[in-house]
Amino acid sequence: MNHKEYISYEKRGKGIIFLLIAEFAGTVAGSFCSVFKEKSGFLFSVNSGGTVFEVFSDTILMMALFLAAAFFCGLFAFGQPLGIALLIAVGAENGAYGTELYASSGLSAVPLFLLRTAFFSAIAILAVRELLKASTAIFLNITGNSAEFPQLGLYCIKFIVLSGFALVASIADSILKSVFIG
Repeated sequence: MNHKEYISYEKRGKGIIFLLIAEFAGTVAGSFCSVFKEKSGFLFSVNSGGTVFEVFSDTILMMALFLAAAFFCGLFAFGQPLGIALLIAVGAENGAYGTELYASSGLSAVPLFLLRTAFFSAIAILAVRELLKASTAIFLNITGNSAEFPQLGLYCIKFIVLSGFALVASIADSILKSVFIG
């Protein structure tokens, strides 16, 4: 009789909780750094670039750099700590962005911040989750603990889909910023 081991529902999803906590820690750190510094934007400033295209180019640049870094970290056996660091950096960027946005526009900017953070956090968490899976599979293959090697084609497709989501999120962010802030 074949014995198959199933993962119970209680064990699923705990990795996502850890990733959410890591990003939340980055968001809090970014908010505190933004409060105590004059200019806080790590890659861009909320007050720079008033046109929709400038906002779009800033956000798509940030997401493209993040997704490229996450993609390449997933191709290395020791990419896991770098993936968590990338997630914390995205959280810090979200925190700094939210603090600066609130300081410049007040409570009217809260819906924009929540929508933007939800979009970009989901993309970042999914990217880091895929990075962790691929990097762990490569590490286990190198150490001889697993004969399974990650499928590079599927890994590339997942990041192409995440890039499409980042493009849509960047367009939505630039349109929402022009609507809420003007």
